[in-house]
Amino acid sequence: MRKIIENNISCLSGAVASAMTLFLFAGCSEWTEPESVKINVPTLESQNPELYAQYLQSLRDYRSSEHKVMVTKYDNKATAPVGQAEHLNALPDSVDYVILMNPDELSDAVVSEMSEIREEKGTMTLYTVSYDTIEDEYAAYLDEWNAAHVPEGGETGTPEGESETGEDTPSEPQEQPENFADFLGDRTDRLLSLTDKYGYDGINVAYTGIFPGSLQDEAKSELLAHQTVFFDKIKAWQSSHTDKLMFFEGMPINILYDLSFLNDCRYIIVDAIDAVNKEELTMNVYMTVTTGVPTDRMVIGVTTPSLTDPTDDRGLFSATDASGEAVRAVSGAAEWVCEQSGSFLRAGICVENAQNDYYNITKSYKYIREAIQTMNPSPLD
Repeated sequence: MRKIIENNISCLSGAVASAMTLFLFAGCSEWTEPESVKINVPTLESQNPELYAQYLQSLRDYRSSEHKVMVTKYDNKATAPVGQAEHLNALPDSVDYVILMNPDELSDAVVSEMSEIREEKGTMTLYTVSYDTIEDEYAAYLDEWNAAHVPEGGETGTPEGESETGEDTPSEPQEQPENFADFLGDRTDRLLSLTDKYGYDGINVAYTGIFPGSLQDEAKSELLAHQTVFFDKIKAWQSSHTDKLMFFEGMPINILYDLSFLNDCRYIIVDAIDAVNKEELTMNVYMTVTTGVPTDRMVIGVTTPSLTDPTDDRGLFSATDASGEAVRAVSGAAEWVCEQSGSFLRAGICVENAQNDYYNITKSYKYIREAIQTMNPSPLD
């Protein structure tokens, strides 16, 4: 009988595992019925539970100490995790925060792992509530609504309230799509309800928007009204979830609403995924800071290189390392965080598409682990 050997903690090297597989297949090729068996490789947890418990306590102590934070954005799937790269508990132990990119319809396995990494390692899980994403969803909603409500005869049809003879006729009020303010409020409420639905540790509030300085007074008033709908709900959520975390990501300079809510945000994430050097990281922070923005909690946001699009050069700096390879943005940002800055505090980095870094022939999450080591020379990981 052919046996497929599963090593559930990936302790065997690729070469050894391949050799064992070839050996088994060669010796049992006449049997075709598969049977899956597991090899339980001893771990610290199983061999010395007391020592492992001490390690976890030290890890939680590290988490509460002063250090540069590692925030990861994780593009989770709606289905239950399959490969090891899809498991939250496979992330490096010293990752402080995980932001799930797909916050709803979580599998029971993901919800369980959220609780596991919180209780054992002190790693908190958040999700993003984005004004800009809701705005994009509204544009898609309008396109669908307009396509479904094309008048008979198109634009050449008879105007409402007028007969073909030109006489006025009574008519029903024309159906209208939902206005943006109502759509924004409903969608924001639905997103904020996910905190309690899945037991998240907090939210990442995102707003980029447009610079309002060039807007006419009427357009500026409308923008403020929409921002008020959004941020009033955020503040209400924060008041009723005082035990939860709140981050902000985006451009405070584009917000007309009172920025005092930023004082309740643990960190402010500055988007710099297009930056190609350290100078651009600094410039992005300066473009974010305005009056009313606390500068003692800045986290720089970078990304990992794409695994599927070779033309996408985000996640790489223009500089090269000693081997001639392009410097990873994650690595460059970690070095930048350790440099001195008089006008703002470099609190850590946020890595988008963190799951891409899992796939490395030498060590899973190689560059994220190295970045943690750079920012905090002796973390528990």
